[in-house]
Amino acid sequence: MAFSIPENILEEIKARVDLADLISSYGITVRRAGADYKACCPFHHEKTPSFVIHPDKGFYHCFGCGESGNVFKFVMKQEGLTFIEAAKKLAQQCGVTIEEKEDPQAGLRTRLYALHAELAAFFRRCLLQAKEAEPARQYLMSRMLNPEVAERFCIGYAPLSPEALVTWAKKYKFSADEMDAAGVLLKSKYENGRPYNRFGGRLMFTIRDRAGRPVAFSGRILTNDKKVAKYVNSPETLIFHKSNILFALDQAAPNIVKAPRREAIVCEGQIDVIRCHANGFNTAVASQGTSFTAEHVQILKKCADSVILVFDADGAGQKAAIRTGGEFLAAEVPVRVATLPPGEDPDSLLRDKGAKAFQDCLDNAESITHFQVRTLRAKEEHPETIDAMARVSRAVLETLAACPSAILRASLMNEAAKMLEVPLSALEEDFAKVKAQKAAGGFKPAPAKPAPAQSAPAVKPTTPVSAPSTPVSAPSGFDDRPEDFY
Repeated sequence: MAFSIPENILEEIKARVDLADLISSYGITVRRAGADYKACCPFHHEKTPSFVIHPDKGFYHCFGCGESGNVFKFVMKQEGLTFIEAAKKLAQQCGVTIEEKEDPQAGLRTRLYALHAELAAFFRRCLLQAKEAEPARQYLMSRMLNPEVAERFCIGYAPLSPEALVTWAKKYKFSADEMDAAGVLLKSKYENGRPYNRFGGRLMFTIRDRAGRPVAFSGRILTNDKKVAKYVNSPETLIFHKSNILFALDQAAPNIVKAPRREAIVCEGQIDVIRCHANGFNTAVASQGTSFTAEHVQILKKCADSVILVFDADGAGQKAAIRTGGEFLAAEVPVRVATLPPGEDPDSLLRDKGAKAFQDCLDNAESITHFQVRTLRAKEEHPETIDAMARVSRAVLETLAACPSAILRASLMNEAAKMLEVPLSALEEDFAKVKAQKAAGGFKPAPAKPAPAQSAPAVKPTTPVSAPSTPVSAPSGFDDRPEDFY
């Protein structure tokens, strides 16, 4: 249910909050300049103050970067909050009461928050104390994740027996329906007369929302059994939606808004993010059990002005980086891609070669266009040919077509023209065609790379090849339940 704040309440908040005092409360030096105030802009680096605060009018403006807004916008930018979250925070500080409309599911939602908070603590105790959790403790040691890191990210262990969770639920007065609604013990799936224990015997990663509240879990298998999913995630619930969650954003957001360029690091996996934070790269986040979507971009955009993608160095990672980079460009967010050494991911690179090696990769990150041109040309057998150049340029133009920012798009297109060694005017002409095709609904993908020519067989078969009489089955143990996979 959507929540809104009446306009008169918002006006009262603005009247009670002194803008200059609010800005100075974030450690920003504010100096009077006539009837107004000046400061060095908190949104970009500068030596001469160009950030002007107008307390009487209730707004600020930076003549250096163009950033402007009121008390709500300032708190949103500084803390990476939504408008509603910022308004609530300011209302509490200045003593204004906001009455929320009745939510028919508020009771269950409150219970689910409480259940996940208590269950996260229970899984932590199991990891630290349970004898059966020894493989989980050994796994963390093998991955060089120390107890401090495990505590910081609330890593735990889920008991194998469903009875342990049934007993726990009774002790903390959570009903079977609530455990089912949380996706922990499923009443609809019974095994030997017992409810299905979704996470039994797994290492548990706690998933928190932007406010730091546990809302879901991700469980990793601790055996080499290939018949079961490596990771199992919580299903979507009243308090957990994959499209609205970024792993570790609750810890990263305050650091992102203070980082140079307000730049976030986007990884592919949870352990990659955990390793980044453990090594001082505390602006790292990852999507939760799904590809990075436009919704994720909008969430991150609330606190980040730019992004570095640090994905695996293999073909799948390169493809994901280009697709994700396109999502950020569509939201007018500058995006760079850090290229890792072959066979490495952020976790392995930081663990084996240290923070300096990872920092070097970040420092050498290239624009999404530079990355796309370079990687696509590397896959061409003869990149210097006209057809290869046409394929690469078309793919790049398709990516840029989604970017609404003319300045950002022009900068990247100029870079592409230099790399492809073609006139910028030619690339712009082709771009206009791509945009026109897209607008007309006749947008076609870049032509596929032709297969290598093969010589004809010496003797043609006289009879057609028939399909196998027995259908090809899925690999043994394959389980396609959507909730079990990223």
